[in-house]
This record gives sequence, C-alpha cells and structure tokens, in this order.
Amino acid sequence: TWYSQVDGVMGGKSSGDLNFLESNTVMTFSGVISLDGGGFSSVIKSFSSAIDLSPYAGFVVELETTSAHDPNNVDAPLGLHLQFHDSNTRYIGYASAFAVPLSSDIGEAVSV
Repeated sequence: TWYSQVDGVMGGKSSGDLNFLESNTVMTFSGVISLDGGGFSSVIKSFSSAIDLSPYAGFVVELETTSAHDPNNVDAPLGLHLQFHDSNTRYIGYASAFAVPLSSDIGEAVSV
C-alpha cells in the first residue's frame, strides 16, 4: 500500500495528498512544503517480497508542472529524492536527488 508521510513527525506543518487515477496506473501527489519544522512531504511504499529490477536499465519519473516559472522569482526549484532499499537492512541500496526542471507552461510534462 502506498501512503504519504509528512514532517508532522518532526513538528512540521507540511501537507501531502496521494491519489490514484486511470485504473491505478497514474499516481498523483500534491502538497505544500512548509519550512517551519521538518520541511518535507513524501510518498512511501513497502513491498512484501523482493523485486528483481536487474532486467531494467533504469527508471523514468514523469512529472507535470502545476505552476509556471516566473523568471523574476528566485525561489529554488522543487527537489525530489528517490530511494530504494532492502527491507532486510537499514542501509539504502540506491538513492538519487534531482530538481524538477523549470517550465514556463502550466501542465507541461517533463521526465527526469
């Protein structure tokens, strides 16, 4: 089961809402990050058994912009952190951080 976890565990005030569309083939996640506290909102899924990903060369995360970039606004872009780990250990097997590319158009799909 997928679920969202926000920084309330650290006294933060961020929010996160997780929904599935198109017969559960598309996951949407939206929220507001508040830097007053922990400053994070996340989506988590635990699998009951190991998944062999060795046949795959990689993965693609597709995102859709929900606001247009204002060149006069110097706010940092949204950052994402993707991580996989084995349930038998507390160590992370793979982790990657990346910034969502800026877009001047609302609703533009980008892949990272």
